[in-house]
Amino acid sequence: MPHLEINVDKHLPRCHISSTLTLGGPTMILRRVLIGFVAATTLTAACLAQASDRESDHEALRQVMKKATAAINAQDVSALAACLAKEFVFVPVDQTVITNQQGIVAYFDRMLKGKDALLASLMVKPEADVLTRFVDANAGYCYGKSVDAYTLKDKRIFMLNVRWTALVVKEDGQWKAAAIHTGVDLLDNPVLTARSMSFWRKLGVLLHLVTPPYTMAK
Repeated sequence: MPHLEINVDKHLPRCHISSTLTLGGPTMILRRVLIGFVAATTLTAACLAQASDRESDHEALRQVMKKATAAINAQDVSALAACLAKEFVFVPVDQTVITNQQGIVAYFDRMLKGKDALLASLMVKPEADVLTRFVDANAGYCYGKSVDAYTLKDKRIFMLNVRWTALVVKEDGQWKAAAIHTGVDLLDNPVLTARSMSFWRKLGVLLHLVTPPYTMAK
């Protein structure tokens, strides 16, 4: 029987895998690194430019809050209205809903200027907890706290820890407040404490034996 030999190495195709295919080669690797670097640099530059643009908005909004604070403390209706959007809602701590300039006038008259007004003065001091969070180029929201001084006609001064939320919009290139809502802790505030004092505690306050939840104006 004839002897048959088959040279496997001869009949199978040789397979050469170069470093260019497996690793991409030095040139390809360098190219990928450069592309990644350019992309990262471009993205960083875009983010910095956007942050710079937003910083000018943040500064403009700080000025709006500063002007609105001064207007409320001075009961300056015109100055306060200038800080508000054409359509707005403002809810102070007593939860009165104000939606127009006439409402602002009526509120100040009822609280501070009318013959039956309870307050002799009102001083607010709002502070933002966060930078405005923009939802698009022309709108955003912010929230924070305020320690407000309410001086009653009987000279009692109540310091209220107030929380607030504001929605801001850009109208005609200017930032305005479209919605402001304020509130206090329903279960823990000095006005509630004063109203719920017992006869004996009131007597202690009168005799200067108990510290009241308020101070007295001089």
